[in-house]
Amino acid sequence: MAAAVPKTSPWKRVLLSTFLLMGIVAVSPAQDPTLSPIPLHLPDDTLRYRLGDNEGFALLTTLGDSDRTEISDSSDLVLFSALDTVVVSYSAQPIHVLMMSPRDTVLETVTRSENKLTLLRRFPGFELGPAAAADSLPVWNYQSPDDPDLVQLRETFRLDSVAGSGSEVERMVNLMRWAHTVVRHDGNSANPHPSNALHLIEVCRTEDRGVNCRMMATILNEAYLAVGFKSRHITCMPYSQDDPDCHVVTAVWSDSLGRWLAFDPTFEAYFMDESGGIIGLREARERLIRGETVKVNPEMNWNGKNRSEGEHLRYMTKNLFRFLCPVAGEFGYESKEGCDWVYLDPIGFDCREHQDSTRIPINHRTQNADYFWARP
Repeated sequence: MAAAVPKTSPWKRVLLSTFLLMGIVAVSPAQDPTLSPIPLHLPDDTLRYRLGDNEGFALLTTLGDSDRTEISDSSDLVLFSALDTVVVSYSAQPIHVLMMSPRDTVLETVTRSENKLTLLRRFPGFELGPAAAADSLPVWNYQSPDDPDLVQLRETFRLDSVAGSGSEVERMVNLMRWAHTVVRHDGNSANPHPSNALHLIEVCRTEDRGVNCRMMATILNEAYLAVGFKSRHITCMPYSQDDPDCHVVTAVWSDSLGRWLAFDPTFEAYFMDESGGIIGLREARERLIRGETVKVNPEMNWNGKNRSEGEHLRYMTKNLFRFLCPVAGEFGYESKEGCDWVYLDPIGFDCREHQDSTRIPINHRTQNADYFWARP
């Protein structure tokens, strides 16, 4: 929640009955003079709402830089950003936000957001086949497990033993579970420097702290490289520049399945099809668009706390719009200067209208999915 904003009456009631799709509605008491103050004290980080004939309270839970809470069983989502912006997902029923706390903040704007799945379906496609700008796009590369830093990481944490002697995919899952437990997630933490697995784990243990999803994906990425897998971490991005929240996972190439799989060390999670087969970001996005089954492994959790499949799929549907990836899968890449990064944008998306919230200098963009997800 914003800490220093102009104060206003804590009992200001805001009516959200008319929205413009993907528009912003400035809110002031004058918009609904019939609403009078309510002498009711709300606990901190609470939203009071009305959906149809039902009225209730919703406690806001914090994840990363945004507060989230579901306010209906129809998957309406309310976000409180650092600027006290409320985002209400598209719904057949109007939602009346009656009150919010803490009382020293001001509700500044309300945005009616298009359903994230509908948004994916508006921008479903990517270019396929050889990239038209292949001459200007970099070649993906993956560090050898014989690199001294990767050897040190592998031996320090006995990663061959952690991975085990099972199938290729079983070894990948075991390493994801290790990365999930070796440090805890803290979305509000600053990134230690240098940002490599050895240093990140040392800092977390020494300072009794966590790291954000990017750093957790970095740890898992380097663990995969250390045991000989080809991998890179992928930043999963939303459509809107007004949404500062993205999510970072690790993509690892499976020779046995012939595709990239996605493993999420923050939530100990991975996507599956209807038969339980593990799939990657590309397949999950395509399946959601086509209305096919996408499941998440039941062990998924956040720092040991249960996380529902529905919550995770709604969150990731928002963040499967576009993708960002470093060109090189190698130890310590996050901390190196002058590195190459590639953005994958869907056809029809005008990147000039959208700023990047990652603060990473993007020097390559493509709409070609076959290039971005190329076999290593």
